[in-house]
Parts: sequence; C-alpha cells; structure tokens
Amino acid sequence: MQVGVFLERRPTSNPWQEFTWRPTAVVAGAPAAEPWSLAFKEGPVEQYFAGTATLELNRRETDNYLLNLATAEPSVYVVVRVDAGEAPHGVAVKLVTVSPAEAEAYMEGGEHIIERVALPEVIAEWVADYCAAFHVVEKFYKRKRKRHDPLKGFGRGSGHNDYGPSSAQDT
Repeated sequence: MQVGVFLERRPTSNPWQEFTWRPTAVVAGAPAAEPWSLAFKEGPVEQYFAGTATLELNRRETDNYLLNLATAEPSVYVVVRVDAGEAPHGVAVKLVTVSPAEAEAYMEGGEHIIERVALPEVIAEWVADYCAAFHVVEKFYKRKRKRHDPLKGFGRGSGHNDYGPSSAQDT
C-alpha cells in the first residue's frame, strides 16, 4: 500500500544541530502534493510532505501486526535516515511499517530516527484483513535437552574445563 509521510522540522538550541526532524503523520494513499513541499508552518516549526513510501506486509510478521493492533494506540512506525548528503533537507524516509519488531531492528547505530505515529483507520482495517487471511498459529515445540555426561567435559571437543580435569587421566 502506498502511504504519504509527513515530517516536522523544529529548530534546536544545540550548537551542533540546527534542526530536529520527527515523523508526525502517515496517510493512506499518495497525496497529490510534490515531495518535500511545505504542508504547514507555525512560527519556526515547519511540517513537510516528505513523499510516499510503500507499506509492505509479510506473512511471518502477522504476530507482530496483531500485537500492534491490540494495543491501546495502534501505530505506524516510521524510520527516517539522517544523512547530510540526502537531498533536499538531509533526511530520507527509509521504512514505514506496522511491525514494532521490524522498526526495532533499525535502533542500533544511531543514524536513524524511529518514531511511531497514529495508525489511520483505513490502514488498520487493511492490516486486520491481511492477518485474518494469512495468520497461522504455530504450535510451540519444547526442545528436548540431552543429559550432561561429566566424563565428556564441557563443550564440544574440550579436554579440560574451568572446573578441573575432565577425566581421571588428566590428573
């Protein structure tokens, strides 16, 4: 599904950063506006239509989608990459997802801004229909563990371990 993404730019008092960016809204469909057009301005705060992104659903993520839909405030997660080389404002929308686990994968490294915004009703219905069609409850299988053999020691191929010799020959 094509979605439109809106980002807010605010000035900061940080001497090393002139502006902060924050996703503020996601709308279903592709708005008629040009990417990076100014949508709203109130004083120094500006809101831009950053462009469109594709919201894709995956059959393996239906558990996460249902978890998101069951929360008090279902959300769309927007991942924005901050890079001075990106035109025209130094930021680019990297990902739009309804899976909290998929968004969490971008948290490491610090070069991304990950924010959640309100999930529009149209997208929520689309995700719910997708989950109803493709969600499969997987049966949990508990792994059977092998008993420890003290004569073999710890780990594969270890002749010695931290607790002393692994056989009577090593004494």
